[in-house]
Amino acid sequence: MHRRTVLLGTSLTVSTLLAGCASEDGDEPDDDVADETDDGTEAGADDGEETGTNDENGDDDANGDDENGDDGDEDEDADENGDDTDETDDLEERIEDGPPIEGLVIEEHELVEDDLSATVEGVVVNEAGEDVRSVRVGVVFYDADGERIDDATTSTSELADEEEWAFGMMTLEEDVASYAIGVIEAEPVERTPL
Repeated sequence: MHRRTVLLGTSLTVSTLLAGCASEDGDEPDDDVADETDDGTEAGADDGEETGTNDENGDDDANGDDENGDDGDEDEDADENGDDTDETDDLEERIEDGPPIEGLVIEEHELVEDDLSATVEGVVVNEAGEDVRSVRVGVVFYDADGERIDDATTSTSELADEEEWAFGMMTLEEDVASYAIGVIEAEPVERTPL
């Protein structure tokens, strides 16, 4: 009987020492788990480890970082929106400047409206005397007060000399009263001699 008491006492002492060593080594998550248990968030440390509660809490922290990252992304989106505004202003300027290659002409265009949208349809003719590529047309939509309400671009990969390209650019905005349109990008096709 005395031997059992010594063995029991020894095993308690060893487990206490090991527990003390574990906390001295900085194994603080056990303390956190105990705190979480005291708060009533989990029934026991073993249950939390088996179900991955600690991992989920860690993930929640990571999600917090991700949310901050998302906030950063939203800030980037805001910057991008600012860039979009700059691009729109740039789009208006590029339309006013005329085509980058002389001879790219928007021969006809019109605003076609229905109950849900308004579309500018038109035809670009290549009268530049050479093949061109990356031809982009832009449109800015305005309301009756002359305020910009939307913009759109469309492009074609290549437009041969004397070729026509029919295009359409749509907006879902209502009350489109006018628009500005123009060829805003194009590059000459460089052909290598055979």
